[in-house]
Amino acid sequence: MKNLGRGRRGFDYVIVWVKRKEAFAYVGVLVAGLFRTLSVL
Repeated sequence: MKNLGRGRRGFDYVIVWVKRKEAFAYVGVLVAGLFRTLSVL
């Protein structure tokens, strides 16, 4: 298992980083929408 994941480790790290970046972007959009809603109210 360790030897198998050794070669793909960097590739998996990139995928995780991209997913994390997407998650941060999604949270950013939600927060921006929330602030916009609060400012309207």
